[in-house]
Amino acid sequence: MIEPEAPVDPKVAARNAAAAAKRAAATRAAITDGLAEMEAWIADQLPAGLSELLADLTGRCRRIASRLVDAKAGTLAGRIDGIPARVLALPQRDRPDVLISELGKLVIIARDWGNGTSPTPVVRRVIMGAEKREVLLENNDALRHSGLWEVLVSRDETRRDGLIARSTWLLGLDDSSPRFAVLQDFFPATMGKQGAAFTAGQQFKAELIFYPAPTPLRAQIVERRVVDEHHPWPITPQNRDILRGFTEALIHEPWITELPIFLPSGRLGKKEDAHYWTGTDATLPLVSGGISDSVMGAELRQSVVLWNGSVADLLASDTNFGRYYSDA
Repeated sequence: MIEPEAPVDPKVAARNAAAAAKRAAATRAAITDGLAEMEAWIADQLPAGLSELLADLTGRCRRIASRLVDAKAGTLAGRIDGIPARVLALPQRDRPDVLISELGKLVIIARDWGNGTSPTPVVRRVIMGAEKREVLLENNDALRHSGLWEVLVSRDETRRDGLIARSTWLLGLDDSSPRFAVLQDFFPATMGKQGAAFTAGQQFKAELIFYPAPTPLRAQIVERRVVDEHHPWPITPQNRDILRGFTEALIHEPWITELPIFLPSGRLGKKEDAHYWTGTDATLPLVSGGISDSVMGAELRQSVVLWNGSVADLLASDTNFGRYYSDA
């Protein structure tokens, strides 16, 4: 027998609502103050020149990130903590331009938060973190897509807040226009190395629900089931502006740091320590670490990279020797 729910005391409900509103206001005020300090910090870095900032980039980013953690802007703090790794991994000649871009994106985030209107869910997500799964599932406006997906790569990043962030990139196989999704999970580093829930090349059917955004990428799996046969990648037009999607995404979300791009046929080249992807109409510099020599001489029929505006990170390729995955 199901017991009827106890009636809600209106006075208790009102007190709870008032307390929640007070906490939300305090959080918003703390974040606003933290973002103002971040903008002041950025302004303080520029007079001495970027070379001085680059010389102590890790330490300086750590200090302002710690302040943002105190201001309840933990996700933005993690982003700032990641700036040194993103910038210092580049060739020295590229570091000043990319650093300026990173700082400019932080200013845009701060201004979008403090523009006098209620911040959008996208901006809140960049600063405070994503909504809980149950909140997303109840959002009737969230994009849902059912189809066949392939795992491209699953990577772990140890954050300074003691968490390991795992990002699993998926490629949709049902549409002629490539569709991507990223699943993000977090767990304490103290738990040790966790076995991956997915392996590169794995295919499955699933319904995904995407966190609302101008360029929906981050998603949660609603339901999933295995498939028995292996399906090919979608065939896309060869003659196209391969960076157009990234440029268009920046118009609506100027703070994004990277976007998956589906590349047409090409090959990999190497000059000294630098790797390149070269196609008919374009050449993109690649993150050199982890590229296997086995793929250097292959014909890359199609490839997927993460492009950050300066360098591409090769995730997977469909080659004349079979499928190549960077983490396999």
